[in-house]
Amino acid sequence: SNIVWFPKLNSFTNNAKVQVGTASPIIVAENVALGESAITFTSDSEEVKTIGHFVPVSKQALADSNFLKSYVDGRLLYGLQYKIDTELLTGSGLVGTIEGIYTGRTAYSMDSPLSYTTKLDVLRDAKAQLQTTNYSTANTFCVLNPQDWADIELTKETAGMYVFSNPGGVIAQTIWGMRVVLSNSMTAGTFLVGNGDEAQVWSRANAEVSISYEDSTNFQKEMATLKAVERIALTIYNSGGFIGGTFSV
Repeated sequence: SNIVWFPKLNSFTNNAKVQVGTASPIIVAENVALGESAITFTSDSEEVKTIGHFVPVSKQALADSNFLKSYVDGRLLYGLQYKIDTELLTGSGLVGTIEGIYTGRTAYSMDSPLSYTTKLDVLRDAKAQLQTTNYSTANTFCVLNPQDWADIELTKETAGMYVFSNPGGVIAQTIWGMRVVLSNSMTAGTFLVGNGDEAQVWSRANAEVSISYEDSTNFQKEMATLKAVERIALTIYNSGGFIGGTFSV
């Protein structure tokens, strides 16, 4: 379909309780009503968006170099995936675009009684906000710009020793138990932490590279047009499952 319909979490009231009788003395008993919780959803939909681009290449160049064809294909796919990455993270949600996860997030609010001095502090506080909002620590991740990850790796204590990394070893891309995803689509100085179960990417058609010799004036000019296209949609089930904001340290 060209539209994905999905239920979006509106509210959840948790009234789970121990099954206990009301007679005196109170005892745990069977045949007693459990607590009734409430969960409501809003019906929402997302259109499948087509994302792609093309480049003109001469037929002579393609015929004379198999490497050129494979290289151009690779660059087209790279550019396509980079744009998809940007849309999934920071798409505006306006007509014809995807509402990215960062755009639809819950804004990070620093725990004001505490004093944070590093990006490590902010990310741990953001994880705490995620936990209290989303009641989950499973499948959590953190999206950072490569420059911010470099700043974290270079964090030093007062004596000049690295507090997070070892220049002689490979640092696992995890922080506070969260998988770290590096992306140039995330603006330097901003971050996103979230639960991967609260959103889903739908692929209507996988990325495809095609070639045409009849596009525009290609036939006259001995040219070819190479095109890369993918059709996807993003559904965010619970905006409370994603916390993001700006580093203020």
